[in-house]
Order: sequence, then C-alpha cells, then structure tokens
Amino acid sequence: MNRVNNRNITTYQNGEQGFTLIELMIVIAIVGILSSIAVASYKDYSARTQVTEAMELASAIKIGLAEYYTVKGTTNGYSISTNAVTSGRYVDAVAISNLDALGETAGVATVSAKIKNSGVNPDIQNFVITLSMVGGTLFNCSGSMAQEHLPLACTGGVPATAAQIAALQVVPSYTGTAK
Repeated sequence: MNRVNNRNITTYQNGEQGFTLIELMIVIAIVGILSSIAVASYKDYSARTQVTEAMELASAIKIGLAEYYTVKGTTNGYSISTNAVTSGRYVDAVAISNLDALGETAGVATVSAKIKNSGVNPDIQNFVITLSMVGGTLFNCSGSMAQEHLPLACTGGVPATAAQIAALQVVPSYTGTAK
C-alpha cells in the first residue's frame, strides 16, 4: 500500500477503505426489516395454500353431487364414491350433509372439508370450508377461518355475491349415468 504524506495528512492512493460500522449496521437493519416482511407473507401464503387443498377436495365431491342432483332432481340417496379422495396432506376429512328429499328443500346439501389439527398453519387448524348447494347446481362457499385465508370465491360467513356464486357454478349438463 502506497502512502503519501502531504502536510501531515495521510491518504491512500489505491482507494482501499472498506465499509464503516454505521454503513454495515444500516445494511443489517434493512435486511432484518425485509426478512420480517417476507416471513409474515410466507405464513399467510402457506395458510392459503393449505386451504386451497381443502377447496379442491370439496370441489371434487361437489361436482359428483351436482351431477347426481341434475339427473335425479334430489340429493337424497347420494353417497361419496369409494374412489373419491376425502383426505389429504392438510385435510382431515371431506363429508357431505343435509342430503334432502324431494320438495322445496331439494338441492340444499353441503360439502365440508375440515383442516387437520396438526402439521398445518396454526391460523387454520381445525377450521372448516363449506360449499353449500343453492338450487341444485350452484354452490355458495364459506369458511370458518379468517377471510384472508379463504380463496377469493369464498366469503367467510357473509353471503356470496352473484359473481362469486357464478364463479362456483357447476355446468348443469350431465353425460354420465347416476349411481
């Protein structure tokens, strides 16, 4: 390293100076702030991903239920196929309820998926996402967890808008055979 003494001032000609302590502390503070934001975002993202599995499993059952209703005019007598997937990595069970008879209450069955109580994001443990049949081939989505963890088509406990219901609509055409 070459030093030049000029009037009692020492300078370095090759420019080696490095970072000061204050500069390093500022960089560490910025990295800390960014990482805390990233951790919070990841926590919400993981919860939404786990709820999506519940929605997918419930939706698969919902399609069979809507097809059955389209052919039979009722959900009475419908049962989940033995080939149907009713549990997953984050989902304890998928079940159907309120299977009804003919008449004014026809087509009001619900498909519910319960999130597991361990191995999932703590914000959604033991919560349920429910697809409620409205008029046979339309489904209203709701969930017992906070709105930020639900899919966009779900509304929490609040009734869905027409656009949200339309997004969940099952096409009423049926080409297969009923059970």
